[in-house]
Amino acid sequence: MHTGNNMKQQKMILKILFSRFLTSIQKMMVTLKELTAKKCMFRINRDVRFSKDKSPYKTNLGASMDKGGKKSGLAGYYFHYRTGRKVFWGRHLGNLIPINFKKVRQEIDYCFDEFKKIISSKNLGRCMVICTRAKASVV
Repeated sequence: MHTGNNMKQQKMILKILFSRFLTSIQKMMVTLKELTAKKCMFRINRDVRFSKDKSPYKTNLGASMDKGGKKSGLAGYYFHYRTGRKVFWGRHLGNLIPINFKKVRQEIDYCFDEFKKIISSKNLGRCMVICTRAKASVV
């Protein structure tokens, strides 16, 4: 991504591309029908207050697709696009409200053996490494 006027163009292009992606997903998932790109996309401006890197814009687009949008506090899908890099999307549990977070922890406790088997899987390990590098929300 770039700065200045070019950034406005990039932002508009990303919004159009994500809108197309969202439209195709909405055809398969009825629960996401009410979403708009604006309700899903995270801002591209960086919080530089405590960062050594003071560049004003992120180098990626992130979006949370769950019933109610990015601020709903529900589990959903995460979409990540980085210029010149891979695009990925998957399930996430980001921004859970406390009562839902408690429910997730309780279910893990109830089914710990199954949970341990899942998180020990080599395939999940590869996925978590990719997601961690991209700083995505992964449990």
